[in-house]
Amino acid sequence: MRLDPPPDHGLNMSLADFRHATRTAETVSIGGIRIGFPRGRPTIASDDGLYAFSAGLVMHLDIGGFPSSGPSDGQTGRFPKLNENARRLRLPLTWRYGNLMASLTPEWGRTVDGTAGLYEANMVYAGVRNSQFVLGYYQPRVTMHDAESSNGFMFMERASVSEVVRLIAAGDTRMTFGGRSHGERWYLGAYLTGQTYGDRTNDPTVSDSQVGSVLRVTGRPIATKTTDLHIGVSSTMSFKRNQTARGRVLSLSDRPETRLTNERLISTGTITDVKNVWAIGPEIGLRYENALIQAEYYHIGVDRNASASRKGPAPDLGFQGYYVEGSYTLLGKPRRYSPKDGAFAAPAPNEEFDLWHNHWGALELVGRYSVMDFNSHLRGSLPASATGGVRGGVQTVWSGGLDWYPSRHYRIQLQYNHIEATRSETAGSVNTRGRRIDMIGSRFQAAF
Repeated sequence: MRLDPPPDHGLNMSLADFRHATRTAETVSIGGIRIGFPRGRPTIASDDGLYAFSAGLVMHLDIGGFPSSGPSDGQTGRFPKLNENARRLRLPLTWRYGNLMASLTPEWGRTVDGTAGLYEANMVYAGVRNSQFVLGYYQPRVTMHDAESSNGFMFMERASVSEVVRLIAAGDTRMTFGGRSHGERWYLGAYLTGQTYGDRTNDPTVSDSQVGSVLRVTGRPIATKTTDLHIGVSSTMSFKRNQTARGRVLSLSDRPETRLTNERLISTGTITDVKNVWAIGPEIGLRYENALIQAEYYHIGVDRNASASRKGPAPDLGFQGYYVEGSYTLLGKPRRYSPKDGAFAAPAPNEEFDLWHNHWGALELVGRYSVMDFNSHLRGSLPASATGGVRGGVQTVWSGGLDWYPSRHYRIQLQYNHIEATRSETAGSVNTRGRRIDMIGSRFQAAF
């Protein structure tokens, strides 16, 4: 039986699936109470599975640094030779009554360690076959990367374009109402979304909350023992931004695909007079035996309102990004297709690591090429301000690494990034002339 890593969120399963998982997991029955590990997560349940409580753990500890961060030519920026970061420290808690679940997941890692917060607080109904409906603070999945569990990412972080797109109207702890459904060869997810948990604390001037949506549709036209072909499209839209003292504004940026620094080499800066923001793009993945290659492209549009300081509306803006990544499983079972996620899941050990019996778990080789372009509406050598455009810079990242899974509950990642970014004209930029930076990092992961 294949044993995948536990999820990085609450244990949201239908009652029928939960009963099956409980029966097939290691369980002990004591006086009508069943103690076991469905999907690898410690769980206490009534004998019929109607009542249950699960407590999990997600722990991602990153160590690494930047052996080079230049040429800087006097530019600022914190790119330490050695740094540590608790990327994720979560305790997923799930209460169940039949097909109704409530999940609460506090988090102490987030982007930078030492920052406590919330990952999810929601209620889920799973009484319709192969479907889930949710209300509350949740992570509505958009893009193929976002559909994957962080416990099974090929790399330590998502590609930049996926990270940027998900934050338009999705991302962690987003107020969400909607659902998803799937078959063996298709997936559909649709959500109406609002503000993110903490928005009003971070900016007390918020007087009107954001409203947005997420739609993702995928298909699996080829599904055999040796081959899986995945195609799909993801879209997201913020119909209106949070209304703040600065109006409805937008700022897009991302770190260089690592959280070992908090610096951004590219950024749109603050865009004012925003009417709505949207993104759409295709996704494709192909697995053949032990090899997998997948790619996504997204166009991001920013539609703007007329400004009191201008005779007409500000120019609409457009940004774009894409990535191509692949893996090859050297040891263990290769990445498999997960119909319920519409994405590929992590490799799995044939046998868990045991040095004395020559068992080595699962090992995969990974590589990625990623581009995020924050330049828009530029004309020749004119500064961006003269055309109403944005020169936020173009970031290109080449990545390679190894992922080792000693068991379903533990993983060690080694990763190298070579980052190149063209100059950015945004205020406070640490990249006013362009930079080339190298990063070497590792992640030590535990998941229950």
